[in-house]
Amino acid sequence: MSRTYSTTRRIKIIFFIFALLMIAGMCIFRWIEHVGYVQAFAEASQKTAAILGSEAQPPNYPGFTYLRKATYSCMGITNTVHEYQHELTGMEFVLIPGGTFMMGSTVLEPERGVDEAQHEVTVSPFLISKTEVTQAMWYKVMRSHPSSFQGLHLPVESITWYEAMSFCEKAGLTLPTEAQWEFSCRAWTQTPFNLGPNITINQVNYNGCYPYLGTHEELYRLKTVPVASLPNINGYGLFDTHGNVWEWCLDWYNDYPTKPTVDPKGPNSGSRKVVRGGSWNYAALDSRSAERCHWGPDFRSDFVGFRVCNRE
Repeated sequence: MSRTYSTTRRIKIIFFIFALLMIAGMCIFRWIEHVGYVQAFAEASQKTAAILGSEAQPPNYPGFTYLRKATYSCMGITNTVHEYQHELTGMEFVLIPGGTFMMGSTVLEPERGVDEAQHEVTVSPFLISKTEVTQAMWYKVMRSHPSSFQGLHLPVESITWYEAMSFCEKAGLTLPTEAQWEFSCRAWTQTPFNLGPNITINQVNYNGCYPYLGTHEELYRLKTVPVASLPNINGYGLFDTHGNVWEWCLDWYNDYPTKPTVDPKGPNSGSRKVVRGGSWNYAALDSRSAERCHWGPDFRSDFVGFRVCNRE
């Protein structure tokens, strides 16, 4: 009887030690991952600072006028960027300096999607609009009023991916790739939102009936709001990367690659285009930085709009 008890006790102790080792291993893995990311951010920040500090003149982009050098801080991260104005539309753009980051979400992120596997992505510098394309900007180029919610400073919506690309063609612009979109949205943050671990309706225009992580219900506006009207500017100076309207991306939707990639543009063909950022009538979880959604390129709705980038 004593031998049986002793053997059982030994087995329990072995299992307990094994469990402790597993937990310790997970902690060490997360620490190494975090240290690697912080190191990558520090190196990228130093390179960016060196570039911005050494430039006698900022880089020139055809069709754009240089405006200023600006510094933004969010979630304890500070970025210094160059800003430009698109000559045809009058839209302001930020020069995103590029870098290497972990795209997607960690397995520990609450309510993450199954298609958000983290993977290493490197993006080159690019210009992206500080806001979603407004109805005033759309009319200036397209001479039409397609939106359900009317207002010059509201984001244009109810436009298909093809129509967004038509706007881009006429304006000499393009849609951001999915990688460009997430890189500029995150601005080096790793939290579910670039504003932190959660959001409120005072910051982001989403369906307040469905808050993140079961927090108390909030206001549901039932409509879009003027761009840059809420205090949600991120660490690169972009507004409304969370909520208001979903934003069309250039890519066809597909599973993420498993290996590191440089300036990915998605598959060459598909049936659905990627949209990012969430919208006024979707839950808070759909506004997360890593959240992916997708519709056919001929889909239109009053909760889908877009922002734009410069052409390469």
